[in-house]
Amino acid sequence: MKFKVTLLLTYLSMAEEIPGFLERTWTCDPMVLQAPTQHIPPQRQAQPNLSYSLAQLLKLMIVYSDNRATAVLLQHVPAGRYVRTFTDLGLPAPVQYGGSYLMNARDYSVLMKALYHSSSLSPISSEYALALMLRTTWEHGLLAGVPAGVEVAHKFGESGDAQGHQLHETGLVYAEDGPYLITVMTRGPNEGALPGVVSGISELVYGHMVRDAAQAAHR
Repeated sequence: MKFKVTLLLTYLSMAEEIPGFLERTWTCDPMVLQAPTQHIPPQRQAQPNLSYSLAQLLKLMIVYSDNRATAVLLQHVPAGRYVRTFTDLGLPAPVQYGGSYLMNARDYSVLMKALYHSSSLSPISSEYALALMLRTTWEHGLLAGVPAGVEVAHKFGESGDAQGHQLHETGLVYAEDGPYLITVMTRGPNEGALPGVVSGISELVYGHMVRDAAQAAHR
């Protein structure tokens, strides 16, 4: 999640400066087949030896959480520009793109705050990014915890091995009485149980926010 959202911010900031940048194309190298295994498989993913525009790769990375598209984008992102995306937001610089990078819920939330307030990108680019997140196809976490029809701009991230599994998700929930930001981080031995934990917390928070809004309206 962290690398995909920061990649999105980096490339959209470059697109603000370079005319036609979103139409630039790159070929998906067969080496992307070595991208990290996804326990939650994407519905669509980049195919080796095919060319994709930057806009298509960003869509695959955010809407479908495709690790192959992410690998292509990591291959071509300018190192200094990418690191600056982290540091400009007050986050530590990554040592290497695909390696371990520890973040807490506050750090994850910084990325969504930057999009909501257009503090890292222009309003148009921020809306572009959030529009992609509104189309995210994974529906078993935050989205499952709110009533049908409530829009959520969200991004999840997952990892795991024999020692345990992690599932994290951050999102902007566009509730009727105003949007709110929620980030949930989970870890446990049973990866199948983690989405339910995220959706359960999402449901509790939504109910709390709705009750607070209703109480404020009657004061």
